[in-house]
Amino acid sequence: MAGRRREGRARWSSTLRADRWVVPYLGRYGKVMLAALALGVAGSAFAMGLMFTSGYLVSASALVASIIVLHVPLACVQLFGVGKPLLGYGERLASHDWVLRMTSSLRTRLFGAYRMLCRQGTGRFDAAAREAMGFLGEDVAHIQNLYLRCVFPMVVAWGASLVALFAIGIVSVPFSLLMLVEILVTAVAAPLWSAAVNGARIERQRALRRERLELLADDASAAADWLLSGRRDDFLARQQALSGQERALERARNRFDYGRDIAQAALFALAVAAAALWGSAVFAPAGAFEASWMCAFAIGLMPLFDAIALLGPAAEEAGSHRDAILRLNRLAEPDGRCGGLRASGPSTPDPSCSLAVEFRDVTFGYGDASKRARGTAVMDGFSLAIPVGQKVAVLGRSGAGKSTLVALAAGRLHPQAGEVRLFGRPASRPG
Repeated sequence: MAGRRREGRARWSSTLRADRWVVPYLGRYGKVMLAALALGVAGSAFAMGLMFTSGYLVSASALVASIIVLHVPLACVQLFGVGKPLLGYGERLASHDWVLRMTSSLRTRLFGAYRMLCRQGTGRFDAAAREAMGFLGEDVAHIQNLYLRCVFPMVVAWGASLVALFAIGIVSVPFSLLMLVEILVTAVAAPLWSAAVNGARIERQRALRRERLELLADDASAAADWLLSGRRDDFLARQQALSGQERALERARNRFDYGRDIAQAALFALAVAAAALWGSAVFAPAGAFEASWMCAFAIGLMPLFDAIALLGPAAEEAGSHRDAILRLNRLAEPDGRCGGLRASGPSTPDPSCSLAVEFRDVTFGYGDASKRARGTAVMDGFSLAIPVGQKVAVLGRSGAGKSTLVALAAGRLHPQAGEVRLFGRPASRPG
């Protein structure tokens, strides 16, 4: 467990240190971001104040003959009741304003990268340009959700926890220390635990899904070869095995979430019970009217627990957005600050190469090695050289391997032995 947490922190640390797309915007629109966080913490504080004064008012109203005696808690209930939704609305406006400003700048930079890639004259860079356009809708949305669903809720919950600890510490330092332990477990340890356990499962699920879809695309391009070679059952078994692994991981994630939520709810119930017991020991001896504070402290903590309960899912989701940051930092920009898809990079065809397509002793077959050894390989030691500018027609009966040949040349399939090169570069290299 500790190893997973250290590995996760190391991955995020290395990602953020090398980041040129997300971190710079923290300072560019810092005032708006701080305003959003302050409004979020204030909204949580008002929610706790509303429950605190409501608990006191409900308990005290049963002990007094005139409502005039309770004019102060009544005024506080009205103040917190009106202020809570206003602050929540302001926090939503400020946070979305900051995120939309940031994503607008991100899209501008991405369009610049797309324009640069489109100016390259070869078809090899058309794929990179299409990839850049895909970033516009998917990766920018990932960055937006990273802040709105992960970063902001975490900071607001931690800020509200500090406010609650300070308020409790004014009344009782020992009880505030007890609540500090409760908050450290539920607001720090539990999210880290969730990110370490379920975060790894989410990454594994995504890898399995990506592998399954790649295999499905490869198999669909060679469907005739599968059928004619009598390997239909192998094709279905391979897809079902990957789907079964995905479902098993999903069930494990759900079981972990249920267990974590139940454990957190039990800890929250213990905290409320501890607040009630502490209040009864401190305020009950002073009289029935003072005992109303016991109810106030017990109920006032509930909004804080609602905010803390969101941290586990937020920590799990944060890991799924890390790949978006990595892809953005690999994307080339007009000023050349970011690397990955430059025109001068490894994807540029070698001008000294006279061959457009070259197969070197390629061996390829569908299924495992034992079955390929029994003569079901589509290619075995196949070699082919097509010079630049020459056109070649591939003829053969259905199932002879024509679609497999094209898929290998396009890089959609990978040979088990040998090498396929396009313009002197490996065909499987992206871009």
